[in-house]
Amino acid sequence: MVNLSDRGPGATIQVRPGVESAGRGGSDAVHPCELRHFIEPCLLLLLREHPSHGYELADRLRTLHLADGDSAGIYRTLRALEKQGLVRSVWRSSATGPARRTYSLTPEGLSALEAVTREVRDTRRTLDAYLDRYSRYGARPAGRDSRLAVRDPREAVQDSREAVQDSREAMPG
Repeated sequence: MVNLSDRGPGATIQVRPGVESAGRGGSDAVHPCELRHFIEPCLLLLLREHPSHGYELADRLRTLHLADGDSAGIYRTLRALEKQGLVRSVWRSSATGPARRTYSLTPEGLSALEAVTREVRDTRRTLDAYLDRYSRYGARPAGRDSRLAVRDPREAVQDSREAVQDSREAMPG
């Protein structure tokens, strides 16, 4: 994993969904998956496309389904990315209003973007494998009865045998 707040070796950024227990009291409840700090690589990606000011970046984040109306959070993140040397900003005058701070990607930011994109691809493979396995074991689509369908145990055993055979065939040698 890549940490955008510490570019040192062995650093991490949490782009993998987290499953954690609900509090310290010993509860084993499973929380929904969340993408912590995923706004950082998204901002780097948008700045790779072209330099932008904060308000425009907030608008463009909506296309990635990340805008939650927290423009202050976006500006805090941009300032942190700038402090880390991943983006730079300059003030530019505007014909339609006050001067705006325009952000652009640095070479270090491009390297961080490439590293986190590799991690996102790995995470996607993991999530795809999870969803594929989940769908094979009788899950019903959301919006219908959300309980798991009851399957014939013989079907599950056969599926397991097929999966083992498939993995053996995929092994080199």
